Amino acid sequence: MRSKNFIVTLILIIFFLNSSFPASADYATFQVASLARETTQGGITYHQIKLTNTQEVREAYRFNVDPAHIIPFSTLIQKAEFHPSQVKLDPGETKTIDVILTLLPTVEYGKSYTVPVIVTPLVNTHDPKEVLLPVDVLNPEEIVTITVDSSSAFIPGNIVTFDVTLNNHVRKTLNDVTIDFSATLPAFSEEKMISMKDQETTTRTFTFDLPVTTKPDSYTLTVIVKDSNGGTIGAYKSYLRIYPVTSIDEHKENSVGFLTSSVVLAKENKGNTRSLQKVEYQISRFKNFFTTTTPEGTFMDGKLVWEFTLDPGMNEVIDISTSYRSILYGVILIIFVTAFLLLYVDRSVTMKKRIFMLSADSDTRVSELKILLHVRNGTKKVLSNIRIIDLIPHVIKPTQEYGTLKPNTVQHGSQSTRLIWDVEQLSPQEERIIMYKIK
Repeated sequence: MRSKNFIVTLILIIFFLNSSFPASADYATFQVASLARETTQGGITYHQIKLTNTQEVREAYRFNVDPAHIIPFSTLIQKAEFHPSQVKLDPGETKTIDVILTLLPTVEYGKSYTVPVIVTPLVNTHDPKEVLLPVDVLNPEEIVTITVDSSSAFIPGNIVTFDVTLNNHVRKTLNDVTIDFSATLPAFSEEKMISMKDQETTTRTFTFDLPVTTKPDSYTLTVIVKDSNGGTIGAYKSYLRIYPVTSIDEHKENSVGFLTSSVVLAKENKGNTRSLQKVEYQISRFKNFFTTTTPEGTFMDGKLVWEFTLDPGMNEVIDISTSYRSILYGVILIIFVTAFLLLYVDRSVTMKKRIFMLSADSDTRVSELKILLHVRNGTKKVLSNIRIIDLIPHVIKPTQEYGTLKPNTVQHGSQSTRLIWDVEQLSPQEERIIMYKIK
C-alpha cells in the first residue's frame, strides 16, 4: 500500500513540475567563436559567445560552466571566466561574451574535449540552454609541466608580470634547463637557465614593458623548457588579449610679439587605436579676420574648428597666427598719402569757394549771399594770364557789389551765369581774394 502511495505522489510531483515550468520556444540564439581552442595542460583557451535575445520582452542571462566539467567534479577545467558573467538584453539585442577557460595541469593531453556552458534566463521562466565550447589539449612532453600565473588580458602602457611554475615529474636532477618565454609581441622574449632537483616545483618571474602603442589583438604566449641537449621536456601555450587604449597627449604653446600673437595646438595619439579628434579654438569674428591657420580651420559660432583622425603614434600640429600689423601699415599709408596730398596741394594753385548768407526776407523768400573766391599760387614760379571762372545758377542774379576786383566778363546763359576774371600774374605764394554778392 505504501509503495502505491509513493508512486502516486511521485506522479503528482512530476505533473506539478511540468505544469509549473512548461517548456518554451527558443528564447535566444547563440554563435560560438573559438579564438584559441588549443592549449596545453594548465593552459588557457579563449572563446566568444554571441547571444541574441529572440523574445519580445527584455531578458537577463547568467553564464556558468556545467559543474560536472569543473573542479571539484572534473579533472578538465580549473577556472572559467565570463566577461560579463550576466547580461541584460532588449528584444532583438545582441551582445558578445568573452569566455576564458583555464585547464587543470593534470588534464589528459592529446585529446579533444567539449565544455558545456549553461545559459540561464533570470527574468522569464525558461529552461536553461547548453552551449558547447571545444577545447584541444596539445601533447607536450611529460617530464616538466608548466603553469603560468598571470592575467589573460592586458591594458597597454603598463609593466606585465608572469609567474612561470615548473614541476619536475621525474626523480632525477635536471641541470642546465633553459626556459624560453616568448609571445608574438615586439621585444617580448626572454630566456633563463636553471637547475631542478628531482620532483621539484619552482617558479620564475618574467617581467616585460608593454608599450601603450601595442596593437589591440590576441597574441600567442609560449613557454618551452629544454634540457641541456636542447630537447623539449615541457611546453605551454596560451593567448594574451590586448585591449584598445585611447591616450591623447595635448600640448598648447602661446607666444606674443609686436601686434602679433601665435598659438600652437598639438595632439599626439599615444594609444594603440585610431582616434577621431575635434579641436575648438574660441575667437571673435574681428580677430579671425586677421588670423591665419595651418591647417585651415572652419569658423563657426565664434570659434575655429578642426576635425581629424589620429592613427597610433601620429600627431597633428595646428598653428594659429594673428597679426594686427596690417592695421598699422594701413594707418601709416593713410598718413603718408594725406601728407603727400597736403604737400602737393600746398605747392600747387588752389582755389577755395565760401558762401555766406547776409540777409533773408521771409515774405519774398529772397536771400542775399556773399561769395568769396580764395586763389593762391603755391608753386615756386610766377603764373601769368590766369583766368578765374565761377558758375552760378541762372535763377540767381549777381549784384553790382564786387569788392576790389570786378569780373571782366559776365555771361548769361539759359542754365547758368558765368563770371570771368582775368588776372595778369600771380607771384609765388601770392593770394587773391575775389568777393561778389548774389540774390
